[in-house]
Amino acid sequence: MKNTVQSSMKFITILVLFTHAYCYNVTDMQAIDPNYGKTWMFFPDENGTPHIIDLNPPENNVKFTMVHDDPDSKVSFWLYNKENPKTPRLLKATDAYIEESGEYNLIGVDWSEMAADNNYLRSAGSTREVGRNIAAVINHMMVYHNADLNDFHLIGHSLGAHTAGYAGMFVRLRKKKKVARITGLDPAYPAFQDASKTSQNLDPSDAEFVDVIHTCSGMLGHNANLGHADFYPNGGKAAQPGCSFQNDFVGACSHGRSFRYFAESINTKNGFMSFECQSWDDYKNKRCNGDPIPMGEMVPKTINGTYFLETAAGPDRFSRNTKIF
Repeated sequence: MKNTVQSSMKFITILVLFTHAYCYNVTDMQAIDPNYGKTWMFFPDENGTPHIIDLNPPENNVKFTMVHDDPDSKVSFWLYNKENPKTPRLLKATDAYIEESGEYNLIGVDWSEMAADNNYLRSAGSTREVGRNIAAVINHMMVYHNADLNDFHLIGHSLGAHTAGYAGMFVRLRKKKKVARITGLDPAYPAFQDASKTSQNLDPSDAEFVDVIHTCSGMLGHNANLGHADFYPNGGKAAQPGCSFQNDFVGACSHGRSFRYFAESINTKNGFMSFECQSWDDYKNKRCNGDPIPMGEMVPKTINGTYFLETAAGPDRFSRNTKIF
């Protein structure tokens, strides 16, 4: 991986945040406290220690500015590599791209101070401003480094998926063109429940191709189709294979599986083969149509639909051989 920007390379922007989150049965928690999921909820830190997150509307809206999009401003990128393992899950994807043939500029967006706000709604509200600033950086790269929108791939997990959507939206509004691809990894559900509000949620208009992997849908992850192609491994819900009640409740197992599946797919061309189906029940009963489609990095950019597949339980490997009906 090179530290200088080259117009012939692809640009991979990875937005990682809230990768450690509980994936629990909200109904059971609301039986204990009806306000659970409405005014408060649990989120763990990097060590899996639970903390209470405030879901009440913030008293004041704070506007954050990360970069200034003017000719005199300098744009600085933190490039995560093997010598700087600040974020393990970002590092996993970075290593996979480095191993994959071809050259990439990998740009990790660190907005942890905003994402870690104890008031979740304030963190969710920051996604728009962070996305706007990412769009400004993309514009800077196009103007001063001859970058091509066809080479940009934005990848976001949880709140980061919607942040990537905002970035794509602001690029489209400014340049009248779209980034090539956005991948949403289990896009956040709390505060983004209404999928019809396309100006707030990740949606197909944000990029030429939007693919989404759902692994904790209806809980921490969104349960609606948000892309051109939406993938529901193992039905898209908790608990994903290999996730127990204990590590799903404390370790963000199912919610984090989306990131792990995608990272493994970078160097696994046919390990995550899916089929277009109407539902998980149809998949289980072999009522799917068409040829198998790879989920993840190798997905064809021309498909459109809802896809289901099964994965292995890990922990070392989650891909499986193609399952032909």
